[in-house]
Amino acid sequence: MEKAIIAIYNPSRKDRVWLQVSCVPACFRGVLHAHASQSIFPEISERIELSHKNQRFLAEEDFIIKLSNGLLQNPKANFAFQQQLIINKVGEHCETDAAFIIDIQNLQKGRPEISSWFKNDSLVANKEAILNSFIFSDGRIKTNWLEKDYYKVDRISLLEEKDVHLLELSKNNVESLLYFPVIRGKEVVAFIMLHREINRRSFKDNDKYLLNRVTELLLSLCAQNIASNRLKESKAQLNRLASNISDVVWLVNLNLEAKYVSSSSKDVLGLSHSEFLEGEKGLALQEELKPALAKFIKKLVLKKSTDKLTLALQSPFVKEGKSLLLSHKIQGDYDEKGKLIGLIICSSDETELHQTFLQLQEHEDKYRSLFENSPLGLMLFHPIKGILECNKSAASALKYTIDELKRHSIEELSPEFQPNGLKSADLIQEHKKLVAQGKKINFEWVHLDSEGKPVTMDVHLSAIGTKKENLTLASWHDISKERQNEDRLFRLNTAVENSPVSMVITNLNAQIEYVNPAVIKTTGYSKEELLGKNPRVLQSGNTPKKSYQEMWNSLTQNKEWRGVFCNKRKNGELYWERVHISPVLNGRGELTHYLAVKEDITLLKQYLEAIEKQNDLLKEIAWTESHVLRAPLARLLGLLQFYREGVFDDEMSPERVLQLMEESALEMDGIIENINTQTYQQRHIQNLIKQNPLNF
Repeated sequence: MEKAIIAIYNPSRKDRVWLQVSCVPACFRGVLHAHASQSIFPEISERIELSHKNQRFLAEEDFIIKLSNGLLQNPKANFAFQQQLIINKVGEHCETDAAFIIDIQNLQKGRPEISSWFKNDSLVANKEAILNSFIFSDGRIKTNWLEKDYYKVDRISLLEEKDVHLLELSKNNVESLLYFPVIRGKEVVAFIMLHREINRRSFKDNDKYLLNRVTELLLSLCAQNIASNRLKESKAQLNRLASNISDVVWLVNLNLEAKYVSSSSKDVLGLSHSEFLEGEKGLALQEELKPALAKFIKKLVLKKSTDKLTLALQSPFVKEGKSLLLSHKIQGDYDEKGKLIGLIICSSDETELHQTFLQLQEHEDKYRSLFENSPLGLMLFHPIKGILECNKSAASALKYTIDELKRHSIEELSPEFQPNGLKSADLIQEHKKLVAQGKKINFEWVHLDSEGKPVTMDVHLSAIGTKKENLTLASWHDISKERQNEDRLFRLNTAVENSPVSMVITNLNAQIEYVNPAVIKTTGYSKEELLGKNPRVLQSGNTPKKSYQEMWNSLTQNKEWRGVFCNKRKNGELYWERVHISPVLNGRGELTHYLAVKEDITLLKQYLEAIEKQNDLLKEIAWTESHVLRAPLARLLGLLQFYREGVFDDEMSPERVLQLMEESALEMDGIIENINTQTYQQRHIQNLIKQNPLNF
């Protein structure tokens, strides 16, 4: 017999099940307790439970559908309104005491936005306590969630678990709590939470299912909100960019008709949106560029590579009577499928930039002229390539042309060794290291000119850094003549310092500024005692005043003067000096100093005086004795003549004549001996002559 068993669940009587067992032709109806039905009719019980669950899940699914439809009826509502609508509906549907949606994407001062629903106002006081103790406590907000992660808190968990946060919840009269994260990718973007107070039923699987579906709905809305916010932000950024950009951005279609221009055209060109697109000046600007734009569009259509092509143009423009130079940068405008739909043109006012460029070019020309025409030799070195640039002075110093000099390296222009004995190659490497460290160095260097002759240079090296490479600027000038002059001055100074002749230099105020060692030796004064003093400190008072007057008369007329002074040494001893004083003129012919060259002639003067005395004595002796000597000489000569003639008599016999001749000769000998005796008595004069001051 075919039979059917029908089980009817009465929601108002959850502990009873209506059963109807029917068969043809008989039927049975009755009411049993649920536990009895489960034991008697297992099949009926399973079907009843399954039907009950299905009904609940269908009810939750139906709620989600209605909730979604409600959201669709408000397409322009913002995300906050949508969240509030969801939590209101969920709170009422689930018969909770409180419900929350916590949006942690939109933090306000470190706190998230919270959409809440309360069954009555008395529960509002527990809102902050629930959130603070559970959601925002340490370790509760996770970044990596699994699908199974959710929280279900009931009376049993509060009593059995010793979790600090659960105990905190119990203090705030929280007995049953269902809590789900809304996860986008691996990031928690929101939370949804349902709360029931004590003596209310615990959350069931259908509540979990409902929240799971609600989180899916929130996730969808969150994604839409993010996309919408990004779109709004992008539009806002584009609007700000178009409004604030200093250049004029305008779009043209493939027919070269302008369809859009940014608001900056008013500031840059003095043209409003309509004036630019339809006005006379705006159309004139467009017409001027059309031929070049047409060619560029053809090029874009025919191009095969994926590289973006850019066109740059310049055109004049008159704004309020002022001439401008506009620079246009042009690129293709493509749709989402990559199809060319027109051109994007960015026009900027480069008048000031052009003026700046012209000024920079003018400055560059000036600096180039200074570089090329500088009397100082200038060169620009590359660490590897060598001489990059040089001027005429640098080349002519070594007797090269500019091109010839640039073909040589510094090593080739230098001898193997420098005057200090070090190798030129080693010193060059050392100089390169110092310049690479950013140091400025100055040194003397001996180069070889085109003829191989040494040329001494004063060299300065400094580093010049550019964006691409580091260079070295070298400046030099020929100091060969200066060194030769210094050598001559050194030799002259050596000669002056070692000269036995005294040399004194005074300024125009007759103050001594220089004395050589001979002055110190002659006067007995030290150098410190003489510098700054007037030469009159050496005067003895024995020089006639007329000599000084003649000296100053000559010097004031820039003439030389020669004379003799009788001066006094530091120890009071007198000495004689032969003086030559000459004026010293500078390069402009101006009198600056006086130079006195003085020779100590004391000994020479004594010598001359002795010679003069000796000559006077000899003259006196010669004059006196010559008269005495003439008598015996005349007598001797007469007797000799008488003897030669041979005229003898008794008184003047030959023997008598010879006797008289002998007496005359002896008399003469006596006179000569007397002269020798008088001469020998002048021994001090002989000693003076032996000193020979004139080096005879």
